[in-house]
Amino acid sequence: MNDIIERARKIKLLIMDCDGVLTDGRILMSANGDETKMFGVKDGHGIVMLHRAGLRTAIISGRKSAVVQARAKELGIHHLHEMAWVKLEPYEAILAEENLSDEAVCYVGDDVIDIPLLRRAGLAIAVADAVEEVKENAHYVTTKKGGFGAVREVVELILKAQGKWDELMKRYTEVEETVMLYRPIGSKELALIREANFKRFPPRLPEQPIFYPVLNEEYATKIARDWNAKYNTEKVGFVTGFRVRKDYLQAFEVQTVGGSIHQEYWIPADQLDEFNNNIVGDIKIIAEYRGLDETSE
Repeated sequence: MNDIIERARKIKLLIMDCDGVLTDGRILMSANGDETKMFGVKDGHGIVMLHRAGLRTAIISGRKSAVVQARAKELGIHHLHEMAWVKLEPYEAILAEENLSDEAVCYVGDDVIDIPLLRRAGLAIAVADAVEEVKENAHYVTTKKGGFGAVREVVELILKAQGKWDELMKRYTEVEETVMLYRPIGSKELALIREANFKRFPPRLPEQPIFYPVLNEEYATKIARDWNAKYNTEKVGFVTGFRVRKDYLQAFEVQTVGGSIHQEYWIPADQLDEFNNNIVGDIKIIAEYRGLDETSE
């Protein structure tokens, strides 16, 4: 097992066969030729975690399938090669593109077509239900079958060997205390938030020295509906909702500017970057209000 761990520590790229590895190998085909495959959710989550750890992924398949293409896109697979009857060709192309050597590659297969790649890869893995010839050419055989957690098992093996697993688990085991905040915005600010993948608010303009997130949806709704949607040029207002780390917000006082619902934080514009860095998750659009153009009939 020590040899397996040493090999796993060097891995930077996981390459997988599809049928029989990411699926159980069965293909459901309709009368008109459309086919369906079943993928394991835990395998998919494992691949997502592998990406979070900075590793790369690829699928090399001997078949072509719109289902596989959709699944690869959903998971963010970096390389997808289909109709690969001789798998060494796409294998070498991927390594050249990634500028990697064989020892940085883990390959997972289940059938004899995978043997040439298993013999090249730094860490060669066969799934539990692989044919015997494949197992004979593997450094490691999973306890799980293809499509039923084999890839997840491989991911955990690699990440634990590289000392990355515990850090990834903090995302799930250490729940941060957050505060839900709201902000009414117009379409221009929404466009800038969208450009930032709904992770950050845009910098303030010179005439905007303060950023004002508010503490309740009712207050944000009143501004978006009764001001933005009526008086902005675009005649539209949005309410955004987002979570901010509670520890960070303790440095700011809650300001009440009118009635009891009119509570907000005053964040200096030059501290907005730090504020954005303490947003947990995405900025969500939770309401949209549109007013009537007073010039239209």
